[in-house]
Amino acid sequence: TMGIGYDKIFAMQFLLQSSAAPTTDDSGVSMISYLDFEQWFMGIQDPSQSPTLNTMLQVMTNDLKAGFFAPNSQLVEINLPIEINKYLGDQTAIASVIGLFEAKWKGVDPYAESFKVGSAYVKAAPKDRINVTKAGQDRSKSDTRVMFPTQNSIASDVIIRVAAAGETMLSNQQELFQLMENMYQADVKNIVKNADGEKNKSAADEVAAKLVAKLRVLNAKGAIMPLSLDAAEAATNFDRQVAALRNMLTTQIGIIGEVLALLEKTPADQLQGTIQNIIPMLQKFSDENRQIEAIPLLSMGHAFITASVSEMKATLKDGGVITGTVIAQNMMNANKLQDTQEKILEVLANLSYYTSIIDPDASIK
Repeated sequence: TMGIGYDKIFAMQFLLQSSAAPTTDDSGVSMISYLDFEQWFMGIQDPSQSPTLNTMLQVMTNDLKAGFFAPNSQLVEINLPIEINKYLGDQTAIASVIGLFEAKWKGVDPYAESFKVGSAYVKAAPKDRINVTKAGQDRSKSDTRVMFPTQNSIASDVIIRVAAAGETMLSNQQELFQLMENMYQADVKNIVKNADGEKNKSAADEVAAKLVAKLRVLNAKGAIMPLSLDAAEAATNFDRQVAALRNMLTTQIGIIGEVLALLEKTPADQLQGTIQNIIPMLQKFSDENRQIEAIPLLSMGHAFITASVSEMKATLKDGGVITGTVIAQNMMNANKLQDTQEKILEVLANLSYYTSIIDPDASIK
């Protein structure tokens, strides 16, 4: 995960070599491929447990984890954002289909099948699995083509589920934003202590329940997440996600307002010092938000916050103006859900294309 883009591409290609390249010093080099080593010496037969394939999956879902090997040879993961550029995504798609196919060593190799993606017109697509539309196409049109995981495609099933969640959330963004706005306004009223405090709390809970109900309608076929994850006892069910969202909206929009108010009243000669004192707090929120942005609802919450504070502003004593959007951008990535969706759809289009080359039957006419 370190180095420039080309370093990452070379490293990814070496992961899928059928045999290691000869060197002048073989003391630390295995002469068999990483994939063969996993299967023969680590006993890994299920691709979902493969460190190599999981690394490729992280690249293609725009969720690559940074890490390094400590002196004791243990892998240490660190919380750093890793940029996945277009070329790395394209090359990983080629390697995951063509490269794995070339390295297959038996009739049905689960590794070689892991990343295959089929395509079909929307009405002809298999009904027993989730699919996503190609970029820019409308699911309601008869000539729309969708992409789906082929049989035994464990990794592409994960990628398509991430894309399906993004497609579902983004195509309903306007309605979800309105529900978030209603919920936030109800929670703000509830925060103001008065004689009607209990009544206000009840009203806020009712609005939150409407958002939960809408999410469950959208997720009726598991488009946002597997239905088992919305069970009453599940830590990730929609009730708990919405509760986390409520807390995030009231806390972080409130913080943005407080920061703007502080900056507005700070004397011009003390402004730089105040900003330097604020930066660590904003970075703390940024680190926390980065850890939860893989959850579609909370990632959309970041976009909602950034949009909702755009009208907030502070006129500084030195004559400058700073908006709530600028503060929000230092706390969260408002474009994470949209950017990830665009990258994943491009990856899936590549996977589908390369799959059709080696397995033409996967493309249903």
